[in-house]
Amino acid sequence: MTLQDSINIAGMGMDAQVQRIQVHAANMANLHTPNYVRQIPVLNETAVMPFDQLLDKVRSQGPIDGLLAATPEGVQMGGTVADRTPGKKLYMPDHPEADADGYVTMSNTNILADMSDATVASRMYEANIAMMTILRTMANKAVELGRGR
Repeated sequence: MTLQDSINIAGMGMDAQVQRIQVHAANMANLHTPNYVRQIPVLNETAVMPFDQLLDKVRSQGPIDGLLAATPEGVQMGGTVADRTPGKKLYMPDHPEADADGYVTMSNTNILADMSDATVASRMYEANIAMMTILRTMANKAVELGRGR
């Protein structure tokens, strides 16, 4: 794996976490929106070799050779899935979105779950920034060594 590969992986991680935070922010913004269905972000691995195959290689070839054979590519946002948890029904017969019985289905957003997931995504974003900083330091040291300092 080259230094550029590592930078690309960290960049992809940052992009995925930004998109994940945006999904959670939309959920929180729609906390009181009737009929809003909470969305759950899905992240997908973009490795050429799936993790289960990598694990088999490590088991058969040993940790060093097995991991060197891997060509990881990072993570990407795979979209969202709807949360199947039913929203609370409130009796509001005058509301424009009331059903025939006068009930309005409220958002099924769980504010605590979305806040904690957004916090985790934020921490993962920060971890990717830290990785970028380390990679930049490594690149600068390599340039200094090349200059003979």
